[in-house]
Amino acid sequence: RLALPAGRWALIVRCAGFGDEVVEATVPSADAVSVSMQPAATLSGKIRGDDGKPLAGAVVFLEPGADVPNPRLTVPAYDPTRLTGADRLLRRHTDAVGAFAFPGIPEGSYSLVVVLPAATSQGFREVRFGPLRPSGGPVDLALSAPISNALAGRVVDAGGEPYSDARVLIAVLAERAERVNDLNARPHWTQVEGSPDGTFRLDDLTSPMYTLQVTVLSGLRKTTLPDGTPTNMASRMQQRAFHGLRPPRADLVLEMAELPRVHGRLVDDAGAPLAGWMVTTTPLTDPTALSSSANTRDDGTFEIRDVEDADYRLQLQCTGQPTRRVVLARPVRGGALLGDVVATLEARIRGRVADKAGAAVAGAQVRLYPVQGGLTQTVQAAADGSFEATGLDPAALYFVGIVGANGTTARSGDSVRADGVRPGTNDVRLVRE
Repeated sequence: RLALPAGRWALIVRCAGFGDEVVEATVPSADAVSVSMQPAATLSGKIRGDDGKPLAGAVVFLEPGADVPNPRLTVPAYDPTRLTGADRLLRRHTDAVGAFAFPGIPEGSYSLVVVLPAATSQGFREVRFGPLRPSGGPVDLALSAPISNALAGRVVDAGGEPYSDARVLIAVLAERAERVNDLNARPHWTQVEGSPDGTFRLDDLTSPMYTLQVTVLSGLRKTTLPDGTPTNMASRMQQRAFHGLRPPRADLVLEMAELPRVHGRLVDDAGAPLAGWMVTTTPLTDPTALSSSANTRDDGTFEIRDVEDADYRLQLQCTGQPTRRVVLARPVRGGALLGDVVATLEARIRGRVADKAGAAVAGAQVRLYPVQGGLTQTVQAAADGSFEATGLDPAALYFVGIVGANGTTARSGDSVRADGVRPGTNDVRLVRE
């Protein structure tokens, strides 16, 4: 029972053998304050420096993991000058023999961060350890061999020299144990930025294997976007993918060697060059492979850099222009000289589904499949019975039919033609029996 002025209060509850608990209370209130105390644990150990000797006087921070039942080791929502004792669990210094201890914390997984002065432009060096659990007993940690599940190292140029004026971007793709052959099951990815000298560290990794897609932007110069926002423009961009990296690794050297290129000339069906189109190599089966692009020149020629030894398809894009597609006899691979690449206007088939009385059939499932075999496509009719199937092979003929209640395709209307329906047809009429 406490007599307090009216308002919102943070109550810090401490008891020997239990972890601190922080609860909010509003005064006055007719409801009793209920506090559930968790048994306290202690995370302790010793830290040795790079030379193997005890590291004395180092600052160590404790970061609770997502599984900690009550991670409120501090109260950031309130004035820290009033609750200076609440963050005492987060920060410690190692003693003369390199020992540290964090008593009174809940059981769970934690990361330990050791902060050291460093003779670099950054001023500090951080070494992370984890996940650590109090129940695992005292730990013996060495800065030369961090135990966190991390990937760390540096990005260098083709000569092995570190970058000094570049911006290093790293896309982190989590792979499964084996390569994914389903584009619909794309791997999880995130993006981080390396240090100006190319060093990087990726912590708290959970998958068994990773691909790092590294982009180096060099020749940076300051400029201003049309909206007035200042930014840095790069005169050169280089990409490279490094597959199958398994953490923990702290000694990675990612060398940005040149990858093959793809050459060609983009033309329309009449052989006229198509200028200003963006041509992109998109992975056909391996979603961890690099995706690169380039714009066509006035004569339609293009050169796409950084294309891996993987199977790719070409995708086209041009603002304000009708969609075009490319049909190649075989997938594109790095180093290919494609010659003239014909960009055909994207083929489509339009039509309408009606019943015997001529009334529109909304929501009908319409299935299209090539006469000679291949990828099947299913579309749904709109409220007025109309349907449109896009992305079709302009060189193929298609059977078009309604999917019945039993899941089979019933041909009717124009789709009964023995030669199928040619892409570009806009008046296919399907009658649902």
